[in-house]
Amino acid sequence: MSEKAPADISDVSPPAPEPLLWHQGQPMSSEAAAAALAAFDADKDKVAAALGGDIAAQQERRDLWLLARGHQPGGLPVMPSDGTGVQQQMDAREEQIAEARFDVWQKNIRMNDVQRAEAKRGLATQQQVDDAKREVRRMLDDKEFGAKVLAGNADAKDKWHRFNFIASLPVAPADYDWSKDKY
Repeated sequence: MSEKAPADISDVSPPAPEPLLWHQGQPMSSEAAAAALAAFDADKDKVAAALGGDIAAQQERRDLWLLARGHQPGGLPVMPSDGTGVQQQMDAREEQIAEARFDVWQKNIRMNDVQRAEAKRGLATQQQVDDAKREVRRMLDDKEFGAKVLAGNADAKDKWHRFNFIASLPVAPADYDWSKDKY
């Protein structure tokens, strides 16, 4: 009686585990989601509600549809149902744009923590903006400075980016409370 030698396990790869998906705080497989989606579609009242504009029913069906295909819902935008929801989405998008803009500036300007916080605030005084615009104009007129920037001089490029950033900031309202800034 001879036993077979075990197969070389390096040639055998285990099946890829199905990603863990969640629905309403509970784990759900894509198969279970497909069954729940079929049940949703078979329920004439739920279908009528979704087609009639019931946002909750529409979101439930969307989530089940995504889960049935192995995608985790949640990263997709939800259609707002009122003006407040629209405003919240607009505010969130403006914040994303401001963060992206700041990330670009931060890649080009060396900043310490205080400068980073000031830049992230995204406001400047009228005097700061005016001074920065005058400095940008002076740098444009200075051929030696321009040559340094074009040659890749880090200090010159940093100065160029820094003053252009300040010049591009919106001016804070006259009643802005600068004391609320914490560094």
